[in-house]
Amino acid sequence: MLKSCLLGLVLWGLGTGLAWAEPADLSFPQAFQQAHQHHPRLLQLRQQIGLAEARLPQAAAGLNPEVTLTNEDFLGSASWTPDRFTQFTLEWAQTFWLAAQPALREKVAAQQIALLRWEYLLAERQIWLELQQHFLRIPYLQQQGHWAEKLVAQAVQQLALTQRLVALGRVAPSELLAVEVALQQEEASLKHWQTLLRQEQLRLVLLWGGEPTELSRVAVPELRWQPSGMPVLTEHP
Repeated sequence: MLKSCLLGLVLWGLGTGLAWAEPADLSFPQAFQQAHQHHPRLLQLRQQIGLAEARLPQAAAGLNPEVTLTNEDFLGSASWTPDRFTQFTLEWAQTFWLAAQPALREKVAAQQIALLRWEYLLAERQIWLELQQHFLRIPYLQQQGHWAEKLVAQAVQQLALTQRLVALGRVAPSELLAVEVALQQEEASLKHWQTLLRQEQLRLVLLWGGEPTELSRVAVPELRWQPSGMPVLTEHP
């Protein structure tokens, strides 16, 4: 009864297409969205922009007064003399600005916000360009590794054939050594491409905050810039 239930469940999954769904390609917009949300540089700049915007209303406001309370001879030198007294002093200090200072401070604070926003947009563009490079290099390295695997398979077949020919006495043993060296070279080339692919995938992970296992299929992006609200560079203050 249990085997029948399991078999029916598997057949239902095959019929509905849910059991053998292939993983979707990792698209560039998905990776850029993740990097835009989780990249530490962008997070830091967003926090700095928020702090600068919060200080803007305070830039033109007056300075807060400063109050200082001091005491003298409280459990100090008075304890060694017949005098018993304690003196407290309260000081109130208020700084007044000149007439042009509030407007100037507000202008400087607004310019600081504008510069932080431009720095954020430039960092966003740099991350976008780095993502483009990784998305273009990963399929290239995957293709190179695919061809290297084929060359290794051919070298293995060539080694097996040469071994048979040497055993039959039709080929000198020195030929076998040359084929073995060629196989080792092809294996080293395959490992080289696999290492480069792994490094490129890890660099992409550092940018967009995903997992290396999710990078087995990467969709090649279109080579065009789609900013998230960036004005033209000629409008830079």
